[in-house]
Amino acid sequence: MKLIISIIVCTLSTSLVFSQSKQDYNWLMGLDPSTSEDDLAYRFDFNQDPFLIESNNGIRFGNQNASVSNLAGELLFYTTGCSILNRNGEQMPNGDSINYNVWMDIFSAPNCEFGYTGFQDILILNDPSVEAGYYVIQKTKTYDELNQQDSVILAYSYVNMELNNGLGDVVEKNKQFYERGNLMSSYLTAISHSNKKDWWILQPTVEDSLILCFLLNEDGITKHGEFNSHQFFSSFRSSASGTAKFSPDGTKYALFNYYDNMHVYDFDRNNGILSNHRRIDIFDSDSTEIRFAAVEWSPSSKFIYASSWYDLHQVELIENNFEVELIDEYNGTVDPVSTTFQLMSQGPDCRIYMCSFGGVNSYHVINDPDNKGVECNFVQNQLKLPFGSGFASLPNFPRYRVDEDEKCDSDLINQLSAVDIKENPIIKIVPNPSNGFIRIEFGTKDIIGGQIISIQSGAVIENFDLEGYRNSELDYSHLTSGVYILKLEDRNNKLYFSKMVVR
Repeated sequence: MKLIISIIVCTLSTSLVFSQSKQDYNWLMGLDPSTSEDDLAYRFDFNQDPFLIESNNGIRFGNQNASVSNLAGELLFYTTGCSILNRNGEQMPNGDSINYNVWMDIFSAPNCEFGYTGFQDILILNDPSVEAGYYVIQKTKTYDELNQQDSVILAYSYVNMELNNGLGDVVEKNKQFYERGNLMSSYLTAISHSNKKDWWILQPTVEDSLILCFLLNEDGITKHGEFNSHQFFSSFRSSASGTAKFSPDGTKYALFNYYDNMHVYDFDRNNGILSNHRRIDIFDSDSTEIRFAAVEWSPSSKFIYASSWYDLHQVELIENNFEVELIDEYNGTVDPVSTTFQLMSQGPDCRIYMCSFGGVNSYHVINDPDNKGVECNFVQNQLKLPFGSGFASLPNFPRYRVDEDEKCDSDLINQLSAVDIKENPIIKIVPNPSNGFIRIEFGTKDIIGGQIISIQSGAVIENFDLEGYRNSELDYSHLTSGVYILKLEDRNNKLYFSKMVVR
């Protein structure tokens, strides 16, 4: 059993755990394609202003990805589903062999080099009764060698952050709490109870039409109930093909994949009940095409975004009705493999970040997700990464800040800041707006080139070379009226963005 730290800590934890949430301010990810052992991963640090993408030594990331920071936004630890590492990238005592069993011996990469399989199959949740305690909720694949069948169960490992000089120790490991084996891969998500202390954990089943609900409270994890999803989830089509997310306001739950389409439910955080099912058909459900998909909400909970390899849709909820709009289609960019649409996650800066299925050098961004239609400013390949990303890797967080007025911090400035910054200290476009004839002034001689990018489609309109120039005059009178992104790059591969308006 977990260690009870102290009566004082138990008392404080109920008022502190959810009082402020910067617990998702560090995103650990990355898969270095080289053989170098210097930079195995990278980090999005939303504590910085502008936020930084920093190299982070530690372990290569594949699919599974979860991390947690303290209330001040300082990284505590993270996991790839195979091991649990402290903030310094060192494996915690007893942090090895997470999810280990015969399935891993047969089907996993040697030594679990790239992490455990699964897109949305691991979570880190605060212990409601112990401030320094954390549950790592994990979906474990098992294998019946006699019948040659695999299945998925639920387990947890427990981290005590007061041990090992504050770097943490895994005091319990691979403790099963749901053993039926009928769980779909992916779709694991959680949200806080209305008491702001406990957690609700939701997980759909396979070859069935049930969504299971578990309660994590001071007594541990118990099965709370099961609800009719109004959709049969097959092992071949549904499992591992999509994701599920709670709305930022905590009142709804959405599940989406290409084959079953979108299912939205009301959720009661007081009693953990799903109700008022709505099916939203975006695609032909009879299609046999193989696609992976994902779902994410806008910060206001007004819009739902559905990605599915080749296209991005926006769903607007209007009471019990809805409107579906195609936002964009994959533009064909190869960087260095196809940058199709895969997982999505809302950042603390109110943007939605989207990774691709394979290891790529850039991510897509929905810059203004609370705007209707193409005004959401979806830009493909907007975020340049320090090196190749992990295979379909974005961190899986519970829904934080549900009870806070601000679900995210729109004042956070990041490396995409051209979309929001009116005056850029590096770049000045004169005049702006213009009829297409502009002068670009930049305060450094290190700028070597740039691009004009459509803010709606993300397509690169034009490349230009600024080698040897301090300022440059350009003719874009051939562009149609609209808003464009001017992207400049210096010799150190640092990017600068500004918004250009053509009338």
